Amino acid sequence: MICDFNTPKTFNGDSPATSTDFWQYSQMECSSTQSILIENTSTGASFYIKKSISYGDFLVITFFLIFLIFAITKFLIDFLIPKKIDLRKQ
Repeated sequence: MICDFNTPKTFNGDSPATSTDFWQYSQMECSSTQSILIENTSTGASFYIKKSISYGDFLVITFFLIFLIFAITKFLIDFLIPKKIDLRKQ
């Protein structure tokens, strides 16, 4: 990701008079070939999303899906076969 800092401002919000003034950047422009900039038009918020998926992301999603399938299956089995039916021989 390549970022450029523009429009320097001092801590009071003024433009710096000299290069030795303590100042911070008030605008940052970034560009990247690996991510996409998403901007919210109503709030002005922005964030970046990566275009690729890593092995860690794949692993987390896989474990989540296995857990979700197990939970749904257990719920359906408990719903279809109520605990009131005693299948043990007496």
